[in-house]
Amino acid sequence: MANDFSLDPRVKALYRFENNLDDGKGGNHLTDHNTVGFTSADKKEGSYAADFEKDSAEWGSRPDSQLDAGFPLKSGDATRKIAVCFWIKPESYISPGYLVAKYDTNGRRSLAIVRDYAWLKLYCGYNNGDSAETIDTGYQINNGEWYHVGVSLDGVNRTAYIRVFRASNSAVTEYFKTFANPLHVEDADFTIGARHDGNASYCHDGLLDEVVVFNELLTAKEIDAIRSGAYSYPM
Repeated sequence: MANDFSLDPRVKALYRFENNLDDGKGGNHLTDHNTVGFTSADKKEGSYAADFEKDSAEWGSRPDSQLDAGFPLKSGDATRKIAVCFWIKPESYISPGYLVAKYDTNGRRSLAIVRDYAWLKLYCGYNNGDSAETIDTGYQINNGEWYHVGVSLDGVNRTAYIRVFRASNSAVTEYFKTFANPLHVEDADFTIGARHDGNASYCHDGLLDEVVVFNELLTAKEIDAIRSGAYSYPM
């Protein structure tokens, strides 16, 4: 089975990592920094997964000004809704390792999905991008295991829903979180595998597969369908 995002207008980017960092839904192709690797031996969707090596500072990025219209958290986005789903299999513990982000610590903080050592967290920018509020799920993503992560965040109403599937035992854990400050939208690059500045100390180390980005919130049913490869629109 394979997900079909072709008819869903809410999907603004789809990275299947089929030997490249291209967007399979729109025009948000990523610039490849330091030659991200791809593996066919260990993947969750399609023929390849992306293999990011922290020691080589491998990551992908796209400037805010080049993101498609309607891309979530693009500069000027008043709706401030975003959902991201992805598969992850880390290889080492980073504190923190940036997974999917639109986040520059130089006063342009919007949102970062990170793995801080093992713990899954969100950094939510506020105070004109000068500060960040941390949402700590308390969930540990272990090295050498596949997990599917779904994050659905409403930056205006200050709510986040996080759903994690652990492939080794099929356990599902979900979190409903409320944060104190409305999410700030900034013009930092959209990045996978690092934050805006590409600092090698905070690059992700390990595999990622099928990163899909929505400009609307997702339900648990939709996240589970994406994870199982049974998603189509409308559901």
